[in-house]
Amino acid sequence: MRTDQSFTVAAWLRWSDKEGTYSVAEQRGTHQPAFVLGNTPDRGLVFTRTSADTADASSTGVFSDVEPPVNEWFHVAGVFDATAHTMSLYLNGALLRSETVSGDPWNATGAMTLGTRMMGSVDEIIIHQSPLTIADIGALANVPVMALGAERHEPAPTTKADDLTPQALPPFNYDRVNSVQDCTRLRETSDFRYSTPGWRDLRPYSGCWSKILAYGDWTYHPTDPGKYPPKPDDGYKVEATVVMHSYLGTADGSGVVGGGDRRPNQVKVWTQLEHIVGYNDGNPTDDFDDKELQLEVQVKGSDGAACEVTEGKTRRAAIRDWKRDGYDEWLVESKVKEGDVHNCTIRPLLFEFGGITWFNEARPLWGKIEFENVLGDIKLPFGIQAIGLPTGGRSEFAPVVRCDDMVFSKGFTDRQHTGGCIFSDANRIFTMKRSDVAIDAVVKHIDEALSSPGETVPTLPPTDAQGQPQSKIMPGNIDAASNITVDGQKYTNPAWMWLVRHTDPPGTKKTDTLTYKNRKAIGPACRVERARLKAEEEWPDNVIVNGKSVPKLQCDEYPFASTKNGAHNSKGHFSIRYVDRDKNHLHGQYLAAFYSRYRVGNDNRFWVRISN
Repeated sequence: MRTDQSFTVAAWLRWSDKEGTYSVAEQRGTHQPAFVLGNTPDRGLVFTRTSADTADASSTGVFSDVEPPVNEWFHVAGVFDATAHTMSLYLNGALLRSETVSGDPWNATGAMTLGTRMMGSVDEIIIHQSPLTIADIGALANVPVMALGAERHEPAPTTKADDLTPQALPPFNYDRVNSVQDCTRLRETSDFRYSTPGWRDLRPYSGCWSKILAYGDWTYHPTDPGKYPPKPDDGYKVEATVVMHSYLGTADGSGVVGGGDRRPNQVKVWTQLEHIVGYNDGNPTDDFDDKELQLEVQVKGSDGAACEVTEGKTRRAAIRDWKRDGYDEWLVESKVKEGDVHNCTIRPLLFEFGGITWFNEARPLWGKIEFENVLGDIKLPFGIQAIGLPTGGRSEFAPVVRCDDMVFSKGFTDRQHTGGCIFSDANRIFTMKRSDVAIDAVVKHIDEALSSPGETVPTLPPTDAQGQPQSKIMPGNIDAASNITVDGQKYTNPAWMWLVRHTDPPGTKKTDTLTYKNRKAIGPACRVERARLKAEEEWPDNVIVNGKSVPKLQCDEYPFASTKNGAHNSKGHFSIRYVDRDKNHLHGQYLAAFYSRYRVGNDNRFWVRISN
């Protein structure tokens, strides 16, 4: 395998000890292995590479600080993306960490060794000369182990709910589109691979845009132009892909979650122009190779705040040169002030030179429908007109990151984060698992409130104050249908509505806060439900907490008390249920961690999802 190119190494393992320096796979040069997938006693599972084939070379990559399981089968995978300069380490299909690595990789010409230093078993070793996606890794992690007649480890029976103590918060995962190759694959496997806007995959900490730009005379499919390729006559086409990553600050904001040399106010941008082909009467030609294309990234801050491109330069070159190397990297930095928040618009643009004088073009590389219109604050080279850039009130849908330098969950070491940038148009989704036994009672309540709101407590009167029929509506479900049909007519589903977080200004009197008002509003319903449980002998004995006797159950509510959708403003469209107090407390910590990790501040929208 060539170690100076992208590759993936994965295996199923069953170790009897976790304290050794183990090698699952490595490929050696004269003095050093080019990479090692394995384990160390002090850093747990690792996926590293060496800087050179010399005796004093240094190691970089992923040091996960995650201990491997012992006496059970587990799946580990290491992915090196030579284009994105990243190394990623997966455990049981989940990304542990991804690190950006500097320097040029080198090719080790020695033999690859598999499972040479470890205590235990290895099976189903997979080697690819390409960077597999997270979906690919997940599929590998679901392959049953056949070696030695063993089976995949099944989890032990869960602890009874009443015996639970509060657990640690779930780990944070950026959940990104990792590379331009991954982004291109997403477009190529979709039904929109040829559409004019192109493909877009937008997540809180990553953006992916991939499209085909056609220049000259082309004939598009008459009924489904997004699914079928246009037919060329005279002209050329360029496949353009852009991937951006933003970052979450550590507790003090001095670095970012996941490590590396990035900062929470930065956005990394990768661009790729490829598969450039010219046509003359429908036949491939090199006639367009002298034309020049210019790629640049333009940025603009909101409210007068500064955004800058601090790494990467505008590149202008002939098409023949773009064919040889169409890859570029950029770094955008927000100058957001301490305690503040602002938006930064990032516009990757491709300009054409040497075409017909009145048809030289500026093309947006993000996903949008293109039409002729000049946008005033786009900087155009002399003689270039903007194609596909809007003016006035027409939205350009350019990528926008919302950067802040604020402290969330201050004083809570397990969830405090200072600073970060998120893609403001991405859905931020608070995901709760039905299988999470630590909070399952709360998840069941919210699940049933979303799926069967009319069966929740308190009961909503059949008519409103004006005598009109009404039924209970629960907002926030990202998986709710956006439209409903009534008597053959299609309407917007009123339940398909996001939640909006609310925070009160510092110094607000407690009884004036919206959280207090929301909790006060559920009081009457909670008291009636508590009386019912006691009357039906379903109310458990008190428990001792910090030397005090307190109720084992607490009155949980949905929508959350920290939102503007809560009981105070809901006109009865809320649900309450008594649940175990420990589970209720831990669920509150989960929600606070979600707010911190995804920078959900005052007036910010978010959704909820219940998953298996």
